[in-house]
Parts: sequence; C-alpha cells; structure tokens
Amino acid sequence: MVLSEHVRVSFYANTFFQKNELYKISLSIWHQTSVKLKSIKIYFLNFVKTDFDPTNRS
Repeated sequence: MVLSEHVRVSFYANTFFQKNELYKISLSIWHQTSVKLKSIKIYFLNFVKTDFDPTNRS
C-alpha cells in the first residue's frame, strides 16, 4: 500500500518535472522568437521611415 503510493508520487513528480522542462524550453523558444520579431519590426519600421516618409525627401 505504501509502496504503490510512493510509486504514484514519484510518477507524478516525474511527469511534473518533464512538463516543467517542456514549459521552460517553450518559454525560451518563444522569448527568442519574440526578440527576433521585435528586431525585425524595428528594422522594418526604420526602413519604412527612411524610405517612404515624404517629409524626409531631400
């Protein structure tokens, strides 16, 4: 009875830690992606400002 309880607890702990690792990995992937998207967006906005802004014509 006690042994099965221990097995169940360790099983839940293992699945929890695995999910936690997946969560961390997906968080870091999402963070990298959002950073890339932000830099692309900033680059694009700067590009649009410099090339298509009518007040910037020389």
